Amino acid sequence: MRNPATEHPQSPRNAWINALRNEALRVGRTEVSRCVHIGLLIATYADGDGGNAFPSARTLATVAGCSEETVGRCVKVLMAVGVLRRRRRPNRASVYQLVVPVARPDWESHLHLYTDTRQARRRAAAKERECAAEFGARPPAAGSPSPDGVRTPFPPVGPDTVPAGDPEPPGTRSGTPPAPVAERVSDTVPAGGDHYPPTCGGYPHPDHTPAPRSPQPPVGATAPAPLARCETCPTPLLRPGRTRCHGCEHRPAATGAVHRTPPGPARVPRHQPHPARPSLT
Repeated sequence: MRNPATEHPQSPRNAWINALRNEALRVGRTEVSRCVHIGLLIATYADGDGGNAFPSARTLATVAGCSEETVGRCVKVLMAVGVLRRRRRPNRASVYQLVVPVARPDWESHLHLYTDTRQARRRAAAKERECAAEFGARPPAAGSPSPDGVRTPFPPVGPDTVPAGDPEPPGTRSGTPPAPVAERVSDTVPAGGDHYPPTCGGYPHPDHTPAPRSPQPPVGATAPAPLARCETCPTPLLRPGRTRCHGCEHRPAATGAVHRTPPGPARVPRHQPHPARPSLT
């Protein structure tokens, strides 16, 4: 509840502007918003008490960006709902008086003053003439499929009869199951072994020369005999019939080792001393 002692007082013009703004937000229709817009423009020319506003229809149409006919229709709606009064003057612009609404205005009952225009009446008359020329009577009622305005139901139609005996091949008519498809049997696979040709040991294609296979020991064969070892060192002997490895045969003895020069031509020193000359005495 409002408290008049603490609430800021408003002028009649501001109260009228706030009331019409709230009505446009409450109704939420384009026609009401346009009428409220014209009313707010009229209020800008009024005094604080809401009177002495006399803008012309041409001025309001120029400011609002519409035609003078639209301004006249909006004024009629505002006057019908009881928020605006108009006093005509001869050869002068009319004077408007803002009336603050006490109850909620009834916009639905008076919006026909805005929507019923000369263009709408002209379009309705042209549609009636077209319907009369085409059907020879009044236009059909809304939602009726026949031009005479009477809804004629379609005759009941049952399902199509199908002759017995199946004279047609299956699958040619709708709803007929297709011809049975033979069940595909998988290829037999021999038991045991691989299903694919082996590729190890060479390339399976005949246009390539496969690599020779290395000899493999038979499965379950006994292990080869161990190799003999050198008498001097534990090196295994790869060649049969030998008792010492190559290193021990060519290695000099640990004691009394004499380095012998391999046989070959005698080496002559490059620079030899001159022999002594015999004395003459």
